[in-house]
Amino acid sequence: MSGDILELRQKSQFIFLGRKDESFKRLVDPDTRTMLIFLTIITIILLLLGAWRWADHNADNRAWTRLALHQPSEPRLFDPSMVDGLPDPARRFFRFAIRPETPLYTVAEITMEGKFGLGSKAEQNYLPMHAEQILAAPHGFVWKLHAGNRLVRISGSDVAQNANSWSRFWLLGVVPVARTGGNANHIRSAFGRYIAEAVLWTPAALLPSEYVQWDPIDNSTVRVTVTHMELEQAVDLSVDSNGKLSKIVFQRWSDANALKAFQLQPFGGYLSEYRNFDGFCLPTKIEAGNFFETEEYFAFFKVNVTRIRFPSTSGDRPASAMQISKRGQIAHEALGEEVRGIAHKPHRCWSTSQTTKIRVFYYLYKSVC
Repeated sequence: MSGDILELRQKSQFIFLGRKDESFKRLVDPDTRTMLIFLTIITIILLLLGAWRWADHNADNRAWTRLALHQPSEPRLFDPSMVDGLPDPARRFFRFAIRPETPLYTVAEITMEGKFGLGSKAEQNYLPMHAEQILAAPHGFVWKLHAGNRLVRISGSDVAQNANSWSRFWLLGVVPVARTGGNANHIRSAFGRYIAEAVLWTPAALLPSEYVQWDPIDNSTVRVTVTHMELEQAVDLSVDSNGKLSKIVFQRWSDANALKAFQLQPFGGYLSEYRNFDGFCLPTKIEAGNFFETEEYFAFFKVNVTRIRFPSTSGDRPASAMQISKRGQIAHEALGEEVRGIAHKPHRCWSTSQTTKIRVFYYLYKSVC
């Protein structure tokens, strides 16, 4: 009796193993094997690109945090007498831009939205955009951009921090499309940009000091020159009778020209729609571009500032970093739910082979995510 039971168990195991072997053979047929190899390669590439993008994101956040530390912990209060010795247009500018008794914060976080032109004057190719920025002249800035529509989405950053700078942008968050920086030309160009932006949004950083010089041009124009770490940038301010800026212009070191060669060329913008931010009266509508006030002028940068805040020195994490992390979490969860639903509820029109492949992809996705 016991011998018959043992023989029956052996036959059952043989049948079971045979069926598993047949299922395994069906699972690893040539088409499935090709699909598995393809999915594995794609997964590895996506993981590497994701790690690369995450490294960029972390570098941006580190620069943001370091720049925020330049905020004075106990700022002086603005007294109009601080600018008594400046040219008349400069005095009007500061007395309009900064109310008396305002804490002189020199670091600002700015949120903006508008459109960004990727083309030329003939073919402007504007994309809707949203950006967040920390501005800490003369030490640097971080500008984090999200631009595009359903078909074309670009994200990335322009960063400068003392002797280092970079521009790093991604298509659809996974394809690197522009990476430059780490050289003298790039840092010089970036320095010109954020000194000009300090005129707009952090005027307290341009009060007279050992590295800030103000010189008159005429009754409505004044020039500020900033030097820092062997870099120098002059910006011309057009100031009306009330002290309000109408435009700025400066010679920027740039390769945004037909020759694609670095050279000094006019860059500038028109400013309007002033609002009060914690005692600072600042422009919120900016239209700017290369070759300002020439026939080649193209206002590729058209934005409205929606928020300006002056962070404390307590190491606040930038709002942009939290928003990006949240968006990434939501996208990850949504993808997981979608793939899980496909795996467990296959479409009635799919074949058994197609269903098996989808399930393999789901478990592969689950293992790496």
